[in-house]
Amino acid sequence: MTTRTYLSAYSHVDDASFRAWGLELSTQLQACGLVLVADTTNADWTSVLWSGTVDTAICHEFFKLPDSSLFFKLEYGTAGGANIPGLWLTVGESSDGNGNLGGAVSSRGPLCAQNARGALVSTVTAFTSYICVTNDYFGLVWKANAYAMDNGNGGDIPGCHNGFAAVMKTVDGNGNATGEGYGFVYSQANLGYLGNYNPYIYPLQSVRRGTGAGTGVISTSTAYCLNVGNLPSQVLRDGSEQVYGCAGAFPETLPLMHICAVFTAEVPNGTSFPCKTVGSTPHTFVAFGDAAVRQSFLAPANVWAPALFWE
Repeated sequence: MTTRTYLSAYSHVDDASFRAWGLELSTQLQACGLVLVADTTNADWTSVLWSGTVDTAICHEFFKLPDSSLFFKLEYGTAGGANIPGLWLTVGESSDGNGNLGGAVSSRGPLCAQNARGALVSTVTAFTSYICVTNDYFGLVWKANAYAMDNGNGGDIPGCHNGFAAVMKTVDGNGNATGEGYGFVYSQANLGYLGNYNPYIYPLQSVRRGTGAGTGVISTSTAYCLNVGNLPSQVLRDGSEQVYGCAGAFPETLPLMHICAVFTAEVPNGTSFPCKTVGSTPHTFVAFGDAAVRQSFLAPANVWAPALFWE
């Protein structure tokens, strides 16, 4: 089990800046425990070229969890604006070394803002990135609070995270990983209520593992998989703060232990806290509140946000 944070500035304007942030992220992922998988199509960071073509991947790399149970194709490129970095992730159970994932493969998920109505907060300020890797989980919050989203009405939603992903295996009632499937949560900016751009709507893919019929992507929540208004139950952390758990449809409902939702007024951005999301053993989570969407645009005080497993 490994956690890692790193602090750095970044930009996305030319070959040098693209190579810098891409190689930095790749190096930090490996330092946290993800294993770079040999593949004939992996990026060559000494020669890859920047492109300002929006919503376009430029290169990619293959990684896997430390126990080789889940594999990842991470694509690097340009998101919704020419100078906005882009990341996309696809999950599988194996790779062939020639650019392809195998087994129960997820759909490709965007990790960064997919529209041009926003900008990097700064290209000189250093922002923090968070990575957590275990045999059962991979979590990434890339460049926290580094992106400002245009809300569609002439104002900005500051403090959004430039990239977000959480991949976790299903667990039993005690929190032990099982073989049924895995959940994949990612960020996806979208036009929301009253024309406002929601910073992230956090779709959840529920992927059934195994071979044959009935495996692969079983369901994709296109709305707010962590919206507390949609969740049927809650737990209390230390008898006060409300923490809402998450589950996926595989097609049976199975708990996802490594992600939950909190109210930002109770658990501010960057706060770590213990919580028993599944089973009786408490685990440490970190709240990432400034990238929250609103539970209701008519009730601005009701702001919820994701919290990710952190140990």
